[in-house]
Amino acid sequence: NVEIEGIYRDGRTFKKTLTPDKSDTRRMIGVAPAWDLRLASFGVENGPCTVAGTPAADADGFQAKDRVVEVGGEPVKTFAELQNLLTDRRGEELEFIVERGADEKKDRVAIKVAPNRFRRLGLSMDIEKISAIETDSPADQVQLKPGDKIAKVDGKEVGKEIDPIELPDYFQSRHGQNVSIEYTREVDGTKKSFTADLTPRNRTGWTDRFELKGSPLSVPSIGVAYHITSRVLEVEPGSPADGKIAADESITSIELFLPPNAKDDGFSMALGSLKFEATEKQPHIWAQAFWLMQMAPTRHVRLTVASNDKTRVVELEPARDPKSSMFFPDRGFVFDDESMIQKAATVGAAFEMAADHARSTGVEIYLTLRSLVRRDLSFKELHGPIGIAKVAHQFASQGLSPLLLFLGFLSVNLAVLNFLPIPVLDGGHMVFLCWEAVTRKRPSERVLIGATYCGMAFVLGLMVLVIYLDLFVHTGGPK
Repeated sequence: NVEIEGIYRDGRTFKKTLTPDKSDTRRMIGVAPAWDLRLASFGVENGPCTVAGTPAADADGFQAKDRVVEVGGEPVKTFAELQNLLTDRRGEELEFIVERGADEKKDRVAIKVAPNRFRRLGLSMDIEKISAIETDSPADQVQLKPGDKIAKVDGKEVGKEIDPIELPDYFQSRHGQNVSIEYTREVDGTKKSFTADLTPRNRTGWTDRFELKGSPLSVPSIGVAYHITSRVLEVEPGSPADGKIAADESITSIELFLPPNAKDDGFSMALGSLKFEATEKQPHIWAQAFWLMQMAPTRHVRLTVASNDKTRVVELEPARDPKSSMFFPDRGFVFDDESMIQKAATVGAAFEMAADHARSTGVEIYLTLRSLVRRDLSFKELHGPIGIAKVAHQFASQGLSPLLLFLGFLSVNLAVLNFLPIPVLDGGHMVFLCWEAVTRKRPSERVLIGATYCGMAFVLGLMVLVIYLDLFVHTGGPK
């Protein structure tokens, strides 16, 4: 387990014990670095700073390296402030003020951006059992537990009369009011129904980044998270799915694809394949796929539909309902990761910073090797010369200083790896020298030759492995 201490946005402190998810190639706890207010290129070098098909792209005025300083007449200083403002006023057209240019000469540019309605297929799926409860949340206060299943909200049957996708907005829109829920729970092997009244908080949903496979949908206003099944309960009349998919059918795979003659939107490079297959190990694909329908609005959807032991493929184009009151908080901006430049004031301080950086880099490499040995990190995360060249190009595009830091990282990496106790490497020679110092005699020629051949086979095998991973795994090939 991992213990984490931190501070919430409202200033409250927290201490959590988390169990990392080990289902993928590395241990995950589901957090990501903070974003900056500076716009960045998306997908390709010198690419657009907005996602095609979104209100931000339709506004057609933003440029990479613009910094957002004001939105809707309110100044913003951090990304958290911007996110709060966009979620609170997600249904409004907002005027964005950005600063553009060098520090000594900045221009302020005003651009209006429309709200972003959800793109939907018209499918209402079944809800799964609650997977997590936030401590001291409204749900926790009425003693909801993981494993409970929300059946009705204010008398509306979830999945038929109200879509599970809509629950984050539904509860938030009723913050401060009494909301009645009916839920089921397994008691001594028997399913029993219970009711509870709770008061939601003013916290908006759909601000999470669904970049992990099988991510649940959270409802921050009441403090629960749940998965959504792939079984269709209702099809909305007049929707893209009407007449093509029926109730009680199941979706076994979802692929977001670019229609013919459409321009590349950058998502293939950023996220790889946008295809999600429901498996016995990972059956929950709907919430993440629905989120990506919003993030990649120029893409259509290819569904594999299962019904009566038969499958068929259905292609649909998600549509925005102009009458819908559900708005996606993200308007299509691409923000840079939050970072800070450290600069030494003197030559001595520069050498000290360099030594600290080299030391921390060496420790990181040893920790990575330990994770590989303990199988906390999959060998599929390794990269070869092609992967190194790609990363070097990315750093070079950022400037000379980032490139030099990366080259320094490579040098420390090679130094650490070269000193591993593997014959044919310097570390292997050191092992033989230590053996000679202790025993006062050299190892036999037979031992030296055998160890050298084993070391050579290991190094060559490692080279073949990382080149294979570069060619067939990290480029989207078969895993």
